[in-house]
Amino acid sequence: MMTGIRILLLSREKFVRTFNLLWLVSISLLIGKENQFKIHSLLKDDVQDSLVAVIQQDPNPSIELNLESFSIQPDWAHYIKLDHQKKIDTLIVMATEEIKQPILNQIGSPLKNTSIGQPFSKVSQTIHQRYYFLNREPIVDIGLVRADFLGAIIRLDPEFESHFSGIFGMGKRGQSWAVTGQINLHLENLFQTAGFYELYWQRVDSLSQVIRFKVDEPHPFGWEVGGQWNYHHEVIKGLYSVIENQTLLQMYLPGLHLVNLGYSAGKTIPTGAGEKNGYETIGFKAFSFSSRRDSRNDRFFPNKGMMLFGSVDIGLQEGTGFMEGELELNYFHPIRHNFHGYLKYIGKGIRDFNHKVPKSRYYLFGGTSTLRGYTEQQFSATQYHISSLEIAYQPNSAFQVDLFIDYGLTSIGNYMDGHTGVGFGLSQKTDQSIVKVQYALPYGNALTQGKLHFKWISRL
Repeated sequence: MMTGIRILLLSREKFVRTFNLLWLVSISLLIGKENQFKIHSLLKDDVQDSLVAVIQQDPNPSIELNLESFSIQPDWAHYIKLDHQKKIDTLIVMATEEIKQPILNQIGSPLKNTSIGQPFSKVSQTIHQRYYFLNREPIVDIGLVRADFLGAIIRLDPEFESHFSGIFGMGKRGQSWAVTGQINLHLENLFQTAGFYELYWQRVDSLSQVIRFKVDEPHPFGWEVGGQWNYHHEVIKGLYSVIENQTLLQMYLPGLHLVNLGYSAGKTIPTGAGEKNGYETIGFKAFSFSSRRDSRNDRFFPNKGMMLFGSVDIGLQEGTGFMEGELELNYFHPIRHNFHGYLKYIGKGIRDFNHKVPKSRYYLFGGTSTLRGYTEQQFSATQYHISSLEIAYQPNSAFQVDLFIDYGLTSIGNYMDGHTGVGFGLSQKTDQSIVKVQYALPYGNALTQGKLHFKWISRL
């Protein structure tokens, strides 16, 4: 019984103490100015506790609290809060992985040019959002090196994920089995510059192959801006080939997040068989703009967050203007317990302002990475829109079962001409690898007409 009384008394004392602090400190809501407040007491302990409460609300080392005026009977003290907008005098950036110091200095440089306090916290968030290898905000410790000389230590915990991956698709084509494959080599922080290098190869059949190479450096040569280079070479059904080079500058802009701005140029070259089928040599060049933001909680096995990518190319092809666009959305949302939903949209389109789009500039889609259940590159069009919905069950961080449906259109509004794929999949993750197996088929078809998709990722 005594224990219960003691708990009640302690709870009452805590309530009274909290109420008194709220009463003693009349913050800006009472006097209409955010940088002024009044304490309704002159007792030492009351004043000290009230000042501590104000500091805890805004723990900014550059804040100074000055006594402006006071009164006796009634007792009150009027304080003014001054922000000296202090910036960091010396900055040390450290990382748990080997990264060259000029790169680390560039990563932390926005903090050195920002006043500590609320703006400082916002810049810390942008650092986390800008760099693909940071899954959490950097840890920042601020203190006095000597009188009026402010120093900060930034601790980064990068997670580089170099890996080798492959995707294989298998399905019946007539009476025989057709096998397609993709291989991707992805290397991160290879030269301790926090960049990544990617080599991609795909084989659809003996007449169709793709090779892509990508270099992404957040701060090449220690520059403030980043850079990206993309090379694409594709042979399509033995009829023509596509070669494209893209060079981009990379920067971070609030609202748009990671932005790429640059130039792309390429051409399509028909083979002899392609010329007989009406394919022509087409040269094109354009200014490129893209934006990307990524808040997923895991790059390989996410169950929460979003990735949004959009790009626009505007330029000339064979002397006439054209515009090309792409939009991709990946959204993961927990439902309840071990279930989560996954919504995906991919849309691409190209338009020639004066003529019909040449056949060699059409998009090919269908298969593992776009419309599951169908043959690789089964469809071609000047635009396509593919929406996917998945429901996944993840009993633990290493295993997942999912059901999915893909729906593809070649033009918005033409819903009667859509293609639907349905299926299920199993995924398993270990410290060294991830394996995904999916089986999909066109809606309404027999089970034997489906496609088996097998993907593995091996961490290096």
